[in-house]
Order: sequence, then structure tokens, then C-alpha cells
Amino acid sequence: MAKFNNTLMKKVKEDQAAYEEQEELRKKHKIKNKNVVIVEKSNSLKFVISTLKGLIIVFILIVIAFLLFVALTALCYPEPRHGLQTVYVKGIEELRTYLPNMEGVFNKLIELLKFGLS
Repeated sequence: MAKFNNTLMKKVKEDQAAYEEQEELRKKHKIKNKNVVIVEKSNSLKFVISTLKGLIIVFILIVIAFLLFVALTALCYPEPRHGLQTVYVKGIEELRTYLPNMEGVFNKLIELLKFGLS
């Protein structure tokens, strides 16, 4: 039996990948003509925006993980729980001074915090 030509197979796979990429680009740009070859050039602004978006997502995930750690610590130990309760109550009292129309809502929140965390 003859040996299979690997270089020919690589070329066929590359052609198939290029064809599939062109099909996706035609769908993306809504072009129906199959004779048109679409070339997307990289844009430095697009690169910077996508990099910043990735960095912001990573930063947000780190902040969420930190807040989750603080919340779990506050649930497990009474000292941090009491500290967080006082911080929440002071924050709500400050919001009450800035937003006097919502005083009933803030009073209810303070009651819930004092009842739930004590």
C-alpha cells in the first residue's frame, strides 16, 4: 500500500479552514457573493479595547473573589460580623442623610441588619 502524502493533507485542511473562516466572515458582514474574499485587518484601537476589556473583567473577578472571602469570614466569625454590621448601619445612615425621601426604606434595612446579624 502506498504511503499517504501528509503535505497534501495539510494543504487540504488549511484550505478547508480558510473556506470556513470566509463563510463566517460573510455571515458577519452579510455578504452573499461567494466570489468576494473578505480580509479583516487588525486595528490597534480594537486591540487596545479588547485588552482593556479583558483586564477589567479580570479585575472585577478578583474583587468579587475578595468580597466573597470577606463575606465568608464575616459569616464564620462573630467579630468581623459585628464590624461589618456597624459599617453597614453607618453607611445606611449616611445614605439616609443624602436621600431623605427614602427614609422608610433605609429604616427597614437597618432593622433587618440589626435583626439578621445579631
